[in-house]
Amino acid sequence: MTQSLASIREKLIQLEAQTQELSENFVQTYQQYIQQLDQVLQQQLILAIHQVCTHLYPDEFLQLNFSDRQQFQSQVHQLSGQFQTKLTSLLHHQGVQFPPALVPPTDTSALTPAKRFSHPEELVQWCRRLEQGLQLVLEELSHTANQHLQAAQILPNHLPPQVLEMALQAQENGMNINRSKIPHVLSLLVETNQRAEANQEEGAAEEDNDGGQVSKLIAIHLRLTDIEFADSSLGLLRKQLRQLVERLKKLHKYHHQLQRESRIAEAERAWQSSWSIAAAQD
Repeated sequence: MTQSLASIREKLIQLEAQTQELSENFVQTYQQYIQQLDQVLQQQLILAIHQVCTHLYPDEFLQLNFSDRQQFQSQVHQLSGQFQTKLTSLLHHQGVQFPPALVPPTDTSALTPAKRFSHPEELVQWCRRLEQGLQLVLEELSHTANQHLQAAQILPNHLPPQVLEMALQAQENGMNINRSKIPHVLSLLVETNQRAEANQEEGAAEEDNDGGQVSKLIAIHLRLTDIEFADSSLGLLRKQLRQLVERLKKLHKYHHQLQRESRIAEAERAWQSSWSIAAAQD
C-alpha cells in the first residue's frame, strides 16, 4: 500500500536531519584526516626525495656544490609544506567549504562556515570533489618534486615529460608498473627513440636491438594508500571515513526510495482528483 504524502514528507524531514548530522561528522573527520595527512605527507615526501638523492642517485647529488644543495633542499622543504594550502585553495574553487580551522590564515577569502547538507546527493558530490582534490594535489606535488630533481640534475631530464605522465597514469589505472622498494618512488624502464649517447653514464641506458634506447626512470609518485599505510592514526581516520560513506550510501538509497514513493503518491492523488470528475461527466 502506498504511503500517504504526509507520512512520506515526514520521513523526508527526518532524513534531512540525519543527512545534516552525517555531514557534520564528515566535515569533522575530514578535518582531522587532512591535518594528520599534512603532517605525515611532509615527512614522507622529504624522506622519498632524500632516498632518491642518497641511495638511488648519490653521484648526481654529490656533484652539487654546497650552495646548490642548500637551494635544492630549501625547495624541497617549501614544497613539503604546501599540501594544505594547495588543497584548501583547490577545494575553495570547487565550492567545497570547510570550517575556518582548516583555512590557512593568509586565505581570508575562504573564511566561511562549512555548508550543512540536507540532501544525501549534495553530500555525495561534496565527498567526491574532496577526494578528487586530494588526488590532484598529490599529483601536483609529485610533478613539482620531479621537476626540482630534474632541475638540480639529480634525475635525468633527457626523457620527454609526457613519458613520466603516461607512466604515472598507467600506475593509477592499475597497469603492471614496477614500484621501487622505497615508498612513493616509481622505478620504470621506458623505451625511447633517442640514442644511448643522450646519456653518457654507464648503466644509465642501453640500446635495444632496434637501435632505440631503454632508460631507467625514477620518479616521485605520492599515493594516498602508501601514506595511510605508513601511519596508523591516518589509517584509522580513513576507516572512519569509509564507515561514514557506508552510512551515506544507505541514506542516499533511502532518499531515492522516498522520492519515488512521493511521486507515486502524488500521481495517485492527481488520478483520484480528476477521475471522479471524468466519471461524473460520463
